[in-house]
Amino acid sequence: MTPREFIQFYKQVMSQSPPIRFLFAGECQYMKEVLLRGFKRTVAGFEDFNLETFWMDDKPDIFAIINSLVTFPVMGDRRIVILRAFEPSRANEQKFISKLASMDFPETTVLLAESKSPPDRRTKTGKNIAKLFQIFDFPMPNQREMLEWVYFFVMRNKKKITPKAANNLVEKAGVSLLDIRSEIEKLVSYVESERIDVGDVEDVVSHSRSAHIFQFSNAFIELDFRKATKLATELMSFGETYAVILSWIRRGLGDMIWAKVSPGKLGEKLGRRAFLAERLVRSARRINIEHLFSALKVLHEADMLVKSGSTDEKTAVVWALGTIEKVLSAR
Repeated sequence: MTPREFIQFYKQVMSQSPPIRFLFAGECQYMKEVLLRGFKRTVAGFEDFNLETFWMDDKPDIFAIINSLVTFPVMGDRRIVILRAFEPSRANEQKFISKLASMDFPETTVLLAESKSPPDRRTKTGKNIAKLFQIFDFPMPNQREMLEWVYFFVMRNKKKITPKAANNLVEKAGVSLLDIRSEIEKLVSYVESERIDVGDVEDVVSHSRSAHIFQFSNAFIELDFRKATKLATELMSFGETYAVILSWIRRGLGDMIWAKVSPGKLGEKLGRRAFLAERLVRSARRINIEHLFSALKVLHEADMLVKSGSTDEKTAVVWALGTIEKVLSAR
């Protein structure tokens, strides 16, 4: 979603009156936060009375949420209840959805739920959520959209940015819009001239995307496949190719094979990455070397699945990581 599209959507959503039940889902946290903040402004001055937030990962009491929904607004025409970290697959959320479906929803209440991913409409809970909420999904912007957000944030700060600098900024910090906005705020404070150039980006912007890649590699080395899969899908949502991610996995497997065959020479082989040697040896001890070679074959199969058109790139990467986890944990 581009800035212009999001602004139009924002105005459309904010113009609606209670009763409202919205579910804001997706990986783009920035857009969800802007929408939640916009609704909070509608009860400005009376937030203590008419605004209540529940963090669902803290397992709040369901009846406390229901009671908050039916409370009448004080000195205003709306009451806003926000459910953060809403996860439809959890038992507490399913219990809440069941209660919500059987109650008379008040005419003065706005109910906003915020989730990482939209509900699975193939499940009973997912179908009920689709009936009870208007669902909006905000995926991570692709590279073209991310560039438009860079120009938008810079313009709002009354600055200009060269195309080369904008591309450089996205390459370095384009993990999320929150990261992009944060880096632009630093650039605006740093750059005295009207225009931000590529040299300014090189001087100021931290390597957020590089750090994200580093975290993925670390997670794989530590055999934390859940974290590695999450980071891989986030990088692909941004625009990283499956081939690059498979190459990082291949390098990790190759390093572990070296750790099995010649642990004493691993540091020399790794060169600048020698600091990883101890962790690689520790992880390699848990794995049979034949299983490491089998895992390399999985990468080839994943590549062929994409090239043959049997599956999409993201599914192939998720499949590869899941299959490698099973192969390496086999006894």
